[in-house]
Amino acid sequence: MHLQLRQPPQTLLSVGLLYLLLLAMGSIFIAMQPPWLGVSLGKTAAGLTVTAISPDSPLAGRLLPGETLVGIHNGRERVPLDLALLRPEPDNASDYGAYQLLFRENARLYAMLTNGPVTLETGQHQLLQVTARSSRPFSALPPLFWYQMLCAIAVFGMGIGVVAFVQEDISARLYTSAALGLSLGMTTSAIYTTRELVMPPDLFQPLSYLNEFGAMLFASCGTAMLWYFPRPLGRFPLARAALCLMVLMLLLHYLQLIDNLDLTVRA
Repeated sequence: MHLQLRQPPQTLLSVGLLYLLLLAMGSIFIAMQPPWLGVSLGKTAAGLTVTAISPDSPLAGRLLPGETLVGIHNGRERVPLDLALLRPEPDNASDYGAYQLLFRENARLYAMLTNGPVTLETGQHQLLQVTARSSRPFSALPPLFWYQMLCAIAVFGMGIGVVAFVQEDISARLYTSAALGLSLGMTTSAIYTTRELVMPPDLFQPLSYLNEFGAMLFASCGTAMLWYFPRPLGRFPLARAALCLMVLMLLLHYLQLIDNLDLTVRA
């Protein structure tokens, strides 16, 4: 008996809509979890510079735009605030030593901010004691977060729209798989690249891993799609080969078997 795998378009569209709803709600929830100081930081020649302060910030009226932050301590340990701590993408590190250092420093700083008052050291030789808010307000999610989320929703919406009506075509399935990968990459990026200062340690590296999975799924399926659309260029099973290569590269990265992110992530 022939097994019919085709689903009504409305079924796939409904599943896609449910996925997008869960994706958006989950991303917003996670992005609001980190402790919040209510400051926007930018990278300048002087270091981490305050670019804006929320009126609801516990530092409102005490810290001014243009001032720099050089460190945080809690009386027992000190974490220097340098440009590497705000590197948007962990995998932009030069090697795995720097890659793991970001996660370790993030964990230290997160523990300090979630366990009572800390003292901020400014480049202007001020010491400001402050207790971070337990979570980030919804209204404090920055425009870049929403931009990336909207792009992710649009990309996956187009992908599921294509495969819902052209389910038998391998190029359509590859297009949707690439869209799924890109949407995962965009949503995880939206969460951690727009962090104020820290991310929950138990989420930061898994989100980075999921981001890399999404990026590689997009690259492998998107490349393979060109082999099959509008008609196959040959009989070679490029889709399977691309997915096998993706799995290999992810294993090399996750297990850190080669100390070179140019080869394991950025290749």
